[in-house]
Amino acid sequence: MKSSGMNFASGKRSVCFRGFSAAFMLLSICARADGADHNVTAVAGKEAALPCECPPDDPPYFVWQKAVGENRSNIPPLVVNSYKEDEKTAPEYHKRTKLKLETGKCSLVFYKVLLSDQGLYECYYKTRPLKVNKIYLEVTDNPQRVSDLSIQKTVVSSSVCSFLVIVVAAAAVFVGITRRNKHQTNGAFIATSPRSF
Repeated sequence: MKSSGMNFASGKRSVCFRGFSAAFMLLSICARADGADHNVTAVAGKEAALPCECPPDDPPYFVWQKAVGENRSNIPPLVVNSYKEDEKTAPEYHKRTKLKLETGKCSLVFYKVLLSDQGLYECYYKTRPLKVNKIYLEVTDNPQRVSDLSIQKTVVSSSVCSFLVIVVAAAAVFVGITRRNKHQTNGAFIATSPRSF
């Protein structure tokens, strides 16, 4: 019976540990939400930049391409731009983009983005294993929509992260109080147990 009780307690600790690990993982995602946001909203006719983090190679090795849509896996994606001589840029993107190379960054910049440019873009860069960043570009002809989406995204992200902080803090307090009460109860039981003569 004692062994069963120990296994149950160990199981409870394992569940609690996993729960806290998941919660803190979500908190870490919230902490870096701005830097890891893969949704870009741009105004048609204006410049648009798609971020991509890549290793600081010299020279870098990467390709920007656009997915052609769902349920069309047999059609290869369109190459938008690349730092490779053997990759041919699709005609619709010829001389419309440039690469902005900085340390650890290989961003794609549209000189004048079009409504037809909207879609999912992928930035592949050569590592072991091969890695890819996915950025969804939404293009609108309403500048106010860009501002509204930015505010809405910030509010939603802040609300979710604040809720997670409150939940984790409350859970930590609850676990701490429960463990303290259990410890005090065990101590009181030991202190009041009759001694054997």
